[in-house]
Amino acid sequence: MIFGFPLRRFFFVLYFLLFLSLFVYAIRLIDLAEPLALLRTVRLPFLFASFGMMVFLIFIKAVQWKFFFPSFSVVSFGFILGFSAVRLLGVHLLPFWSGEAFSIYFLGRRAEFSKMNVLSAATQDHIAEGFSVGILFVIVSFSPILPHPMRQAIHVALPALLVLFSGLFFLARFYSSFEGHRAEVPKSFLKKMVYYFSVWANQLNVMKNFKTTPVTFLLAVLVKGVEVMVLHLLQKGLGMGDSWWAPLLGIVGLNLSLAFPVAPAQLGVFEATVFGIYSFLGFETDASISLGGLYHLIYLLPLVLAGGVFLIFSRLRQKEHPHELQKNT
Repeated sequence: MIFGFPLRRFFFVLYFLLFLSLFVYAIRLIDLAEPLALLRTVRLPFLFASFGMMVFLIFIKAVQWKFFFPSFSVVSFGFILGFSAVRLLGVHLLPFWSGEAFSIYFLGRRAEFSKMNVLSAATQDHIAEGFSVGILFVIVSFSPILPHPMRQAIHVALPALLVLFSGLFFLARFYSSFEGHRAEVPKSFLKKMVYYFSVWANQLNVMKNFKTTPVTFLLAVLVKGVEVMVLHLLQKGLGMGDSWWAPLLGIVGLNLSLAFPVAPAQLGVFEATVFGIYSFLGFETDASISLGGLYHLIYLLPLVLAGGVFLIFSRLRQKEHPHELQKNT
């Protein structure tokens, strides 16, 4: 305890205040008059289309998560849709891995999944995400404007992803017959760790069902396609041309930078990544800054609206029916 606060909460608040002060200081060093003026010139049809594409992205993620849930689960698609928005909102608003922890806690609390069931579902989401990023790497590697060091890094990353996927496929198939929800949890620490690992591997449904694996991976690629389309629409809305290589490189850069969260709500990460890539490609500085800020806003706004509404209604429902939770067994 420090000043009456739990140690973890104290450092979280301290980290947030420190970053916020640095962010405000950095913003004051930048002349934002021109980028803000450019935002007023964005064409509304492209703005509304990009917003609609982000709503569509939430729907795709919900369809994808339906395959990730345990085979014995029974949850409505409306719940999955709301959870998808909440999870995306938590991952992009909370610092470090707090967003993942929040979504795992929320799903376990509202849908009565065990921790290992939820962790397996989250792992499958990251597996599909990794596959879609690998596809982007392959596409971007053919870009004539890609720097040579980035091309070499992609050539190293692709075999590593292939080895990782092969190992996960093996684990999912090896533990496919393990019935963890019926087995008794061992008492010894080592056997308990083996048990939990077996439950986790058994619930990697997307890796052991060859009928659903292509579907979930294609949905993951579609999610990345939507993200590229959103950035491309905003690029056109700001009058920055019709290039497809720029948004492709932008989304690849964002996936790499967001893999190591360094700021609450990713403040400055979206903007700095988009600005850096578009500036490297020769776009004007003010336009690149405007595009980064606008993309961050359009990306978060549908998540805040959909996730916030779902959390409010979920909380109200829990108060009205405190003993009524989703049954999954």
